[in-house]
Amino acid sequence: MVGSTIWLRYLKKNNTAFSLSYNYLLMFRRSEMTQKALYMIEIKEKTASIGYCFIALKKNTKKRLPK
Repeated sequence: MVGSTIWLRYLKKNNTAFSLSYNYLLMFRRSEMTQKALYMIEIKEKTASIGYCFIALKKNTKKRLPK
């Protein structure tokens, strides 16, 4: 959905993201407004056999943009 604050994505082990703890990561994504929007990534479920993680991305902004 466009404009949603939560996105489901897959994350490989060798993806460019640096872990801060076992549950949270910080990653930069490109945004149309700021070009460098900081997102908080919360790992929901890990599948070590495949090497993918089910994660939910939440936008770390204080203001909500109008749809």
